[in-house]
Amino acid sequence: MIRFVASLVVVAGFWGVAKNARACAYDDNQGVVTGLELSAGLGVMGHNTTGVGEPLLGHGYDREAGPAVDGKLRLLFGDSRFYRHGLTFRVGYTAGRQFGRNGYGFRRRYGDVGYSFRTLLPCMSNETTKVYAGATVGFTGANADAGIGRGRIEDINENDRREASEALDHREWGWVLGGEIQVHIHSFMVGLDVDMRRLYGRDTVADRIMLGSAVLRVGMAFDWSAAD
Repeated sequence: MIRFVASLVVVAGFWGVAKNARACAYDDNQGVVTGLELSAGLGVMGHNTTGVGEPLLGHGYDREAGPAVDGKLRLLFGDSRFYRHGLTFRVGYTAGRQFGRNGYGFRRRYGDVGYSFRTLLPCMSNETTKVYAGATVGFTGANADAGIGRGRIEDINENDRREASEALDHREWGWVLGGEIQVHIHSFMVGLDVDMRRLYGRDTVADRIMLGSAVLRVGMAFDWSAAD
C-alpha cells in the first residue's frame, strides 16, 4: 500500500510540473511527435536476498553491492515538448564487487520492459540545453548464476559453497520502479537513473530479491517533428 501511494505521488508530481510548464514562458512545439533515446550506463547495484542462511552468509549470496553496466533504448511519443511517454527496453549485467574478480555470490544478466514518461523542466532549459525529469514502471527479469562466493574458501565451508554454486542457479521475475534526471545538449544526453527492483526467484530457496541501483548514463537523443 505504501509503495502504491508513493507511486501515485510521483505521478501526480510530474503531471503537475507538466501542466504548469507554460508558467516559465517556454515555447511548446506541438509538432514534435516522436523521440528515440539510445544510451549506455555505468553505476552500482546491490542485492538483498532472502532464503540464504548459514554457512553462506557474508559471501555475497545474501547481500552484496558492486558495479553494473547496462544499455537502454527508449521510444517516446506525444504532441508536446513538455510531456512525453513511451516504452523503455533495458539490459544489464552485474556480478558483485569488481565484477566478480575475487568471486561472487550471484552473477546477474537482467532485462527490463517498462512504460516511461518524462517532463521538461522549462525554467532550467533553453533552446540548446534541456533538462528532463522522468520515471519508469514495468516488468523485469534476470538470470542469476550462482558462484562459489566471495572471499577465500576455507575447509569449513568449501563443500557448502561449491554445492551452492550449482544448486542456487535460478531465474527471477518481478517489477521495476525508477526515477531519472536527464540533460540534453542538442542530441547528446547525460543523466542519472535510480531504480528499485523486486524479484521473485523460481524453484530456489533464494526466493525474494530486492535490487537497488544508481546508474550514470550517456547517450544520444533524437526527436522527429511532424513538420520535418
